[in-house]
Amino acid sequence: MIPDIRNRLPFDPFEPKAPVDVIREIEAFLRDKTPPFVSIAVKNAHYVALKVRCGVRFMAGEDIGFSRRRLNDELNRFLSPWAYDEGADLVVGGSVYANSIIDFIDGRDYVDYIAGFKLFKSEDGAENFALIPEPETGSYSARPDAADSVLVAARQHGFDVILEPDAGY
Repeated sequence: MIPDIRNRLPFDPFEPKAPVDVIREIEAFLRDKTPPFVSIAVKNAHYVALKVRCGVRFMAGEDIGFSRRRLNDELNRFLSPWAYDEGADLVVGGSVYANSIIDFIDGRDYVDYIAGFKLFKSEDGAENFALIPEPETGSYSARPDAADSVLVAARQHGFDVILEPDAGY
């Protein structure tokens, strides 16, 4: 279950959850509509945080600290648009492809180029992220392990600033 959390407080916009009483009401409503041999279980979605780490060369003249914070915020908006009240819906069980994230970052007008892209995910709700290995064949992507999971942005990403244009990152 994914509740509509827009314009409601308090909530975590990255991981919206319905209160227990609402879940119980939905279970009771559905139980009255199903045969007795059917088991009903209503629960909140499981959230899987995605973290990006890469080297970034900002355009000449850009303030590095400001650009790093801006890129982090814009990447979070890209990966979790519903958290910013942009009217986007959550996707349960969906995948995120590394090439779409790379294209997004590289497309920022203050980013010159990126290098050494890595994608991590955490399913324990903590800050323990595991590297998602690049496959030998196929596309590099993050996929949830369970059908009831939603991929969300980690609050902080790792951007290693490339100061010299030919630093060989």
